[in-house]
Amino acid sequence: MFLHLDQVDIVGHQTFWGSNEYYDAAEAVDKHIGLVLAALKKAKIFEQTLVMLAADHGGYGNDHGDFSMSNMLVPVVFSGPCVRQNHTIATTINSLDVAPTALQSLGLSAGKYMRGDVITEIFEC
Repeated sequence: MFLHLDQVDIVGHQTFWGSNEYYDAAEAVDKHIGLVLAALKKAKIFEQTLVMLAADHGGYGNDHGDFSMSNMLVPVVFSGPCVRQNHTIATTINSLDVAPTALQSLGLSAGKYMRGDVITEIFEC
């Protein structure tokens, strides 16, 4: 399952990254994620479902589009089978790392021309 919850991005472009409206949008998205997780638990598939939460890009001001580190660094949260519990990722994660990590979790290899690295330290099996 892939979900794109773009409220935070839209508000960030309208009112600037880090504004009160931006944080309100993040709180609303957090509630939506809670509903998805509750549905997975109700369906009794939460324990065997890998959940990866990631932003599509970092932020500053109300713009993006370049390859500066402030645009590329993203927060990520993982939960599920083979994910190390209560672990803080020590390496810097950027948006290019999300797709190769998702592919690896599905047993697939990243494409020949994909950039980014698999976030291997999060997995314990």
